[in-house]
Amino acid sequence: MSCCRMWLSRKNAHVSPIDEYAAGIMIEMVHKVLANAQAVYFLDKTERVSTMGDTIWVDVQGRAKDDLPHDNSIMLRLKDELDRLSDKLGVPKLSNFYDYSVLAAQFAEEMDDGGDAEGKARPKEMWFDPTQALAAVRTIHNHLTQNRDDLGFKAEPSGRHWPANLMKELQNCQTVLEKTLSQGRQFRFLIVP
Repeated sequence: MSCCRMWLSRKNAHVSPIDEYAAGIMIEMVHKVLANAQAVYFLDKTERVSTMGDTIWVDVQGRAKDDLPHDNSIMLRLKDELDRLSDKLGVPKLSNFYDYSVLAAQFAEEMDDGGDAEGKARPKEMWFDPTQALAAVRTIHNHLTQNRDDLGFKAEPSGRHWPANLMKELQNCQTVLEKTLSQGRQFRFLIVP
């Protein structure tokens, strides 16, 4: 039972349909205000938080819509550890190449009250030259091959497979970025739900 409805039920033993309706309207308004505040927070932050279902795609500009990239969920889960390692190794952070436009668009659509979504501005996609990202991925992968503990990740039983999967994901990213660079195309680490 919502707080407003609980208050109404305490105030009067019998809650009129009008009071019940007003409580429902108040609840809906509070939800919209909170949702809009979250949307502004989400869209305005440069350090964004992902949820457990999100993943990274190494998305290449001009790819066919049916050519879906591999999921790189462990890279996303270990974002902070990879960023710290990037700093230590003196290479750009992989998160510098993140594009949150799909998540932001999805969030904006959820906040829309069923209005005309086509007439609204969509979040800007961010595309990058692969040169620096490729150098960073290579350096991180090569370093972790020799120094796996430098990641600073302490695996719990459910995450013991993460280091091995991370290495596979980094290798896949390297392969895609090498091909992207050879084709003269741009890329992004696209965060998708």
